[in-house]
Amino acid sequence: MQILTNTVGRKILMAVSGFFMLLFVITHLLGNSTIFFGQSALNTYAEKLHSLGPLVWAFRAFMLAMLGIHVIFGVLLTLENWAANPKKYAVNKKLKTNFSSETMIWTGVLLFAFLVYHLLQFTLRVTPDILPAAVAERPGDVYSMVIA
Repeated sequence: MQILTNTVGRKILMAVSGFFMLLFVITHLLGNSTIFFGQSALNTYAEKLHSLGPLVWAFRAFMLAMLGIHVIFGVLLTLENWAANPKKYAVNKKLKTNFSSETMIWTGVLLFAFLVYHLLQFTLRVTPDILPAAVAERPGDVYSMVIA
């Protein structure tokens, strides 16, 4: 598997895994936009997803693999870059970079924290005690979970 030992190959794997995650976010956004059509529409969408059963869990496993590939190779490539030139430069000249490339590690950490919170709330149904009693009484009512 030369793609795993080659720097360019690992960057390609990062790009492909990132692309799959981007496709998922766009699809997820489109599905969640049913909230604008009311409570019934969002709850119907949520029920449809939950009715897929094992397919949803297989897809979650695939997305977890994509996340793992993306994070692991991102960390490995960064560590290799640092090891390639362990000395600090006398003059720290900024390369031509943009804001997103300079803050990518922090936005990644923020997205990961949001992902954990999101999965705890909507998948595992771990909710704080501050949520209204109506949400606890109707655990399948995703609409109420969103607006609470």
